[in-house]
Amino acid sequence: MRKKIVLGIVCLLLLIVGFLFVGPLTFGIKREVTIASPIFIVSGKITDLRNWESWHPVLKDLDTSSIISSPSANQVNSFLKAGNHLYTVLQVNPVYILIKDRASEKTSYQSFYAFPDSSGAFTRVVLIKLVPFGTWLKEKIFPGKETDTVLNSLKKYIEDPARLYGFPISIGQVADTLVMTKTITADNKRKIQTLHQLYNDIYEFASKNAVHTSTIRMANFHLSGHDSVTISAGIPVNKKGAEKKDISYLEMPPKGKMLIGKYEGPYKGLNKLYIAMEKFIRDKGLHKVAIPYERYLSNPVSSSDSLQMKIELYYPIY
Repeated sequence: MRKKIVLGIVCLLLLIVGFLFVGPLTFGIKREVTIASPIFIVSGKITDLRNWESWHPVLKDLDTSSIISSPSANQVNSFLKAGNHLYTVLQVNPVYILIKDRASEKTSYQSFYAFPDSSGAFTRVVLIKLVPFGTWLKEKIFPGKETDTVLNSLKKYIEDPARLYGFPISIGQVADTLVMTKTITADNKRKIQTLHQLYNDIYEFASKNAVHTSTIRMANFHLSGHDSVTISAGIPVNKKGAEKKDISYLEMPPKGKMLIGKYEGPYKGLNKLYIAMEKFIRDKGLHKVAIPYERYLSNPVSSSDSLQMKIELYYPIY
């Protein structure tokens, strides 16, 4: 009798386990991460499937030509197909999205929630996955293996300015505290020639007055008319010496804050860095305290050199 009872219990347990593996039940896995970015940036990356291509570990390494999506990717019934995954939006609002993920013969559900902190500078993202028992059991045995990878990939993407904005952008301190400058308004078509002449004038004046100059050159351009531009050229120096009417010294506080962007390539592409840094300033709630300036780390001497310029763009901020 006892053997029959034990055998019956074993059979019942096998039936339960079998049902858990093949039945329609799903089990929840919850993970979360804190991202150093405002909620309006983070939420846009999780509630629009087209943005998933940039950060989601399943999608970011795929050939974009193999990814198919609906015309709209942030509304109910929007879809995105990549590899063997078909993602369909079931629910969505500005800070939340519920996705059905059908991969081969398996179906799971993913919910992303975004919550701002009290300062507005950080966002907490919660991911809840409803998965079959087998996947849930695997996650319990190897916790965080898959779910944490998704959240960490999102965090890494958003917190890396080079990925999010397209350029390395960071906040640092003033690099050059004393700069000899000269400013002139010139024909926009002769901007480069005029800039070179300004540098020559500064070098010549510094040499006459025994002021040591750096190899770094700096400049700022400001349109002052339809065909004219105001050009300010600057060269860091080691001391403040003589001045004259059109040459002066710019002093910057050594502990002043700077937003610094780095660029390599032809000069005509530098405008993209300006746009990226302006967006960074808006996104992070920063404030500009003076006009930006370009800091040239290379000195091209040929047309081929000019295609590989190294430039740092500085925005004085607080």
